[in-house]
Amino acid sequence: MSDNQEKNKQEEPETNGKEMPFLDHLEELRWRLIKSIISILIGTIIMYAFADYLMKILVAPYNKARPEDVGGLIFLEPTGGFMIYLEIALFGGIILSLPVIFYQLWRFVVPGLYQTERKWTVGVITISTISFFIGTLFAYFVIIPLGLTFLLGFKSDILSPSLTVQKYLTFMLTLLLVSGLIFELPLVSFFLTRMGLLSAQFLRSKRRYSIVIVLIIAAILTPPDVITQLLLAGPILILYEISILVSAAVGRRAGKEEADVSDVESETRKEQDSKSSSPQAEQKTEEEPSQIEEETTDSESSPEEKEQPIEEKHKTKDSNESESNAYKSIGTQAALRILPEKYKDMSVSELNQKIIDIKKKYGPQLTILGHHYQRDEIIDHADIRGDSFGLSKKASELSEAKYIVFCGVRFMAEAARILASPEQIVLHPDFDAGCPLADFADIEQGEKAWETIQTICKNVTVIPITYMNSSSEIKAFCGRNGGLVCTSSNAPGAFQWGFEQADKIFFFPDQHLGENTAAKLNIPNSDYIIWDPSQELGGNTEDAIKPARLILWKGHCHVHTFFTTEHVQKMRQAYPEGKIVVHPECKKPVVDLSDANGSTEYIINYVQNAPFQSVIIVGTEINLVNRLNRENPDKTVIPLARSLCPNMYKINLQNLCWTLDKLGKVNEVNVAPDVMEAARLALTRMLEIAK
Repeated sequence: MSDNQEKNKQEEPETNGKEMPFLDHLEELRWRLIKSIISILIGTIIMYAFADYLMKILVAPYNKARPEDVGGLIFLEPTGGFMIYLEIALFGGIILSLPVIFYQLWRFVVPGLYQTERKWTVGVITISTISFFIGTLFAYFVIIPLGLTFLLGFKSDILSPSLTVQKYLTFMLTLLLVSGLIFELPLVSFFLTRMGLLSAQFLRSKRRYSIVIVLIIAAILTPPDVITQLLLAGPILILYEISILVSAAVGRRAGKEEADVSDVESETRKEQDSKSSSPQAEQKTEEEPSQIEEETTDSESSPEEKEQPIEEKHKTKDSNESESNAYKSIGTQAALRILPEKYKDMSVSELNQKIIDIKKKYGPQLTILGHHYQRDEIIDHADIRGDSFGLSKKASELSEAKYIVFCGVRFMAEAARILASPEQIVLHPDFDAGCPLADFADIEQGEKAWETIQTICKNVTVIPITYMNSSSEIKAFCGRNGGLVCTSSNAPGAFQWGFEQADKIFFFPDQHLGENTAAKLNIPNSDYIIWDPSQELGGNTEDAIKPARLILWKGHCHVHTFFTTEHVQKMRQAYPEGKIVVHPECKKPVVDLSDANGSTEYIINYVQNAPFQSVIIVGTEINLVNRLNRENPDKTVIPLARSLCPNMYKINLQNLCWTLDKLGKVNEVNVAPDVMEAARLALTRMLEIAK
């Protein structure tokens, strides 16, 4: 392994080889919040003993600013004084526990950071705490005295200030907290830039607006003299400039990481070529554009390799690539998630034109697949659009394409990689575009449940079937155990096939698709159970498991479970002549109240084949619903409710353009060889029963 590879491998996020499931993230966050709250409570108890001293400190700016004939602070309720002391103690508790709070926040994000970044714990906690304290001190000695002098200066013969201690302390503590948080601006800009959500270019472009806003605030809060205004506005503007410098430094480092990774990939490809390619394979073919030859060193297979069976050829290639694939699928992709600045700064027209130019240049060697849930600007560039089943089938038939760019969520791109030929390169514009439904079925939990069911159901055959919306590992599990993959369009056929092969079906990971498919096949509710992986025996008894013909994994799609029976009833009242069609990932009561249900492709055909001037209410992802309404002007297509898939929405013109511009160098999808072989079996069976 080269030095660059070793360096980048050490820079991998600490994920223990796999991503933490979404629910585990929530559980981790819950415990971090609990620990922070406990530290605040302890700090509050400690600071209550010093509440009187803190009160004197907080009231001091008011006593200095108030005119001589204005009285002190008052409280209007019997419990007012006591509550004020509690509020002061709570504020003191928050201040005292700040190191703990910042530590818990840091520990929550640290699993996704690199080795070098995880060493910053002490520095981050120290800097964030000190910055907050500097901000509160600046507010206490500068902002608050100036503000009070200005505000209390409105005293006249008509108006006389008489402040309650509650109102004063709310004003005081709010300014202290806000000022403390403002002084965290450089640290916040660091993390936002690191996450790709902010850039130095953006901050520079908004500089003039920031200056105007800060000066207006300073003019309002300070007396009408320039010196005092600058005294207030100066530090805030300095913080803004520091944030720009921090963002620029982080951006430069991200760019260097991208270059390093590209170098590593280039080295890796050269190593692969030297091991697996013949001299003849290194000769360039006339059909390939020269640009493709320059940007990738992939070679054609040697005659000896062509004579091998596909399985043996795949194993040979994978054995040569195992080390680099493992690196690329974790370390490289983590580093490459940072979108370079130049694509963020491009206008929409520039991005569109560049994508068009690249597509024209590569011609049939490049194919972009776009899922129906993608935003319109992505669909406009898609060569083929469809649902998960349709696109998977197309991916297996794309013999001409050397590059397949899948605009959808991650499991779809992995399925395309599995079905594509070894010579093809599959890419995904944003590896963070995952699927919460797929995350419901963890492979370890699935294997554990399988063993439990096999133990309980002796002398009974069980076959696993997984929905397309699942991880490659779950698909491979089904492939190894004689099962297959299904989509919402062929789920009934898959279930019928499963019952021909075995006595029971164990279905992953969408219980609602399972229940609605069971209803289509007239399987009574008494014949199936729900398996909750978080409970013993899935939340069932052995007596319930043994007779069940269908075992449904507890999982759901948040896009489709958003729809409720109330939505259906409301639309029935508003459009009594309308027809309601929904996706079978919806809950069964919603499906039962609808006029029709089916896959994404089914819904599209339902709308297209509806009579002239029909009103169709559609219960699926909002991008598709809006597109159906535009593309069918002779009909009125209305969303059952507005439900957006945020992960589909992560694919945008910027990361698509980047992926195409660096074709074959960034965002390549890789699946472990053993997983790929077994998952391909399950996917191939799916395609066979669909014929």
